[in-house]
Amino acid sequence: MVALLTCLCFCVFLGIWLLFSRSESRFDQQLWRISSAGLTQYASDNPRGEMVNDLLANHLRIGMTRAQVISLLGEPDEKDATWIRYYLGGRSGGFVLPGYDYLILNFDQQSDLCQICIEESD
Repeated sequence: MVALLTCLCFCVFLGIWLLFSRSESRFDQQLWRISSAGLTQYASDNPRGEMVNDLLANHLRIGMTRAQVISLLGEPDEKDATWIRYYLGGRSGGFVLPGYDYLILNFDQQSDLCQICIEESD
């Protein structure tokens, strides 16, 4: 009985996790750069959201200069003197309201990357 209950709880947890998780892809510089053409922050078909985990784990590093970041990712969708923002696209909501995500990169006074954030908006 305990094993059956444990198995049932695991299956429910796994189902919820799969429902809310994004599929993942390797970072593709060319696809990242062209994916903003004609897409808005609300576009659910923006492939950047699927690449962002690999980007953060293997390509983007604290201490990179602003010029290095823009060379890697292309021109940002929005920018300011101390930060740049890339749209990651919309996400389906499942049981919650759908939203959209941004990659926000903050720079220090020397224009070196000092903070990386994923902002989720509803």
